[in-house]
Amino acid sequence: MHFKLFSDKDLKAMDALLESYGGPAEIEKQIKARQDFETRKRMAGEKGFGEMLEKAQEHVDSFAKLADFVDKNNIKTTKAGVATTQVSGFQGAYVTADCLRRIAENGELLFPREMISVVALTENYVYSGDLLATLTMAENMLGAKFCNTNLLSTPLP
Repeated sequence: MHFKLFSDKDLKAMDALLESYGGPAEIEKQIKARQDFETRKRMAGEKGFGEMLEKAQEHVDSFAKLADFVDKNNIKTTKAGVATTQVSGFQGAYVTADCLRRIAENGELLFPREMISVVALTENYVYSGDLLATLTMAENMLGAKFCNTNLLSTPLP
């Protein structure tokens, strides 16, 4: 390590934590298993988000398709490329689900491939199933990259 960011005590504690979960490979395996769509859907359903996810899937299935958009607008390309779009401001499962509903109702909008959620990682957001439901909609249903920015700040008087 170029800069010593952690004390020896910190490093030993991190190593012990890694080993208590079976090591890095086991941790990665467990994370991958929990990213499975059916697993996420089941777990979010147990937290009360099942109906929301069912409706969200119906909305996503009715989204405008890129090929239809290209044909309708007579778009021609000379060279294949990648266009990246991004949407910011997703505030958890309820706002994400409502956005999906509104996009489905519009019928012409194309959905971005990256989402940035600006929500504080509170215990309620993480453990209530809200984050899980948001990840299920973003990553599993839409195939979008999802990033949550943790809000850290100093409270103002």
